[in-house]
Amino acid sequence: MDRYYYIAYNLNGRRKMGTFKGREDALWLSLKTEGYYISRYRKVINLKKGIKKSSYKDLEILCLNLKLMIGSGVSLLSSLNIIQEGIENMSVKNSILEICKSLKDGKSLSQSFLSYPNIYPRMFIQMIKVGEDSGRLEDSFKILGDYYKKQQKLKSKLINALSYPVVLMITVIIMFFFITIKVIPNFMTLLENNVQELPLYTKAILSISSFISAKWYLIVIILTLNVLIVLFNYKRSYMSNFLISRIKTVKEFYNIKFIMSLRVLIESGNTIINSIEKCTNMFEENNYKKDLNLIVADIKKGRSLYKAFKRSGLFNSISLAILKVGEESGNLEESLNHIEEIMLVNYEKKIEKNLNIIQPVSLIIVGGMILTLVITLVLPMINGLTSIS
Repeated sequence: MDRYYYIAYNLNGRRKMGTFKGREDALWLSLKTEGYYISRYRKVINLKKGIKKSSYKDLEILCLNLKLMIGSGVSLLSSLNIIQEGIENMSVKNSILEICKSLKDGKSLSQSFLSYPNIYPRMFIQMIKVGEDSGRLEDSFKILGDYYKKQQKLKSKLINALSYPVVLMITVIIMFFFITIKVIPNFMTLLENNVQELPLYTKAILSISSFISAKWYLIVIILTLNVLIVLFNYKRSYMSNFLISRIKTVKEFYNIKFIMSLRVLIESGNTIINSIEKCTNMFEENNYKKDLNLIVADIKKGRSLYKAFKRSGLFNSISLAILKVGEESGNLEESLNHIEEIMLVNYEKKIEKNLNIIQPVSLIIVGGMILTLVITLVLPMINGLTSIS
């Protein structure tokens, strides 16, 4: 059922405002029977229902478009109205429509975005506030646009790096089931009829095939339950903590994300401690948050940024050396930008290297399965046929 917010007046000029749940025509009729006439009304959009958080791509497009339109002299309200027409994410689209109404009611842009914490991240809202206070809103949107563009690129590379092994694993599992359920049973009758004494390893393969063919549904249930357990634990951060601690590619992804965010926050005028604390709140993984909290604690104790970062063990010697130079020279923002660029280049090279390794490994795995099939099934059958002849 729809809800409407309304402002109405009676003939004596008395104002009445509130919300009404029902159809639009019922709203008019209900107020008219009370002697009130609607001055203005709007449909209340329930963003909590079926909410979808903004992606890096959504934020990148929003920020770069706002930067372009504000720089061209278009008013903020007109810019938002134009931009929302091309947004596909309905949660973002509806929130911008509500933000436009908030701007008309006299609220600031940062206050309006603050009403939707489940859609827009804290750093996004804070950077808008900084731009409003300094009168450099266009610059804030440029910084945010570039930031989310890099984050999207970084996330895509991580997904590509992790998805290839997953696809390979699924392919191998499908091939294994196909061979054991469809191929091996066809050899079974031939071997039993033509070979008097089967090798032990061939008997083992045939037994496994018979078991899987008879109990395949149990194996599917077990695999499905394992996948669900992994997904459940990831949501509760157990699995994400494991990935960060065990998989170097994932840990480097978080390090780059942290450096990017830290640079943007320091550029916006935050103190170092405040910036790191805000970066900490961006992450949900407990182990990584713990490392960042240790950095903050060390700085509060009077240690330099270089020593605090070194004690955390998150960054390599090259990044630490650049950080030390930036801290001592007073060019910390430039040093963080340099570290970010080096880390991104190294990250791309590492992913490319891993993918180049995975490709021949996948061929070896598939070749190994075929070789096993030949040794355990084809050779005994050939030997059996030879002995018969």
